[in-house]
Amino acid sequence: MTPSHSMRWPLGAAILAVIATPLFAYAAFPPARRLFPAIAGLDCDVGRVCAESPERLHQAELLYSEARQFVQDRLGSLESPPRTIFCRTEWCASYFGLSTSKAQTTGPFGTVIGPDAWLPYLVRHELIHQLQNERMGMFRLHPGPEWFLEGMAYSLSDDPRSDLGAPWQADRAR
Repeated sequence: MTPSHSMRWPLGAAILAVIATPLFAYAAFPPARRLFPAIAGLDCDVGRVCAESPERLHQAELLYSEARQFVQDRLGSLESPPRTIFCRTEWCASYFGLSTSKAQTTGPFGTVIGPDAWLPYLVRHELIHQLQNERMGMFRLHPGPEWFLEGMAYSLSDDPRSDLGAPWQADRAR
């Protein structure tokens, strides 16, 4: 017995939805691209670190390793260390979802370190955000307060900058 035409249509639509949904998410939500950085041609180590070129991968691994040890020593271990993508070009940063910030952590999607953020304290800052996500939950963190989330990351990362710029400098002064 073969399925009738009216029974095949919902099955076909369901199969199409299963295939199209991840492709749409990958195209429409740039942080989702962090799940599969090799599609963009990035080189990744066997762990969680990726870089635009093999020549930069070792430097990225060292920055990540130092930051992870720093966070572990001061705050505790990360249960699920994020995939961390180190970009040297604006194209890469934009492709993985950076717009105005130098770096960004988006919960389970991972972290992007932009071209101007290859600095130990900025990588530590992002790993602190990942720890916040793990301990407090991404959805509980999302509504803020932003001064708490950023203040914690700035303070605990040993950020050496004397002026953080607006609005963070005003929060620091309080």
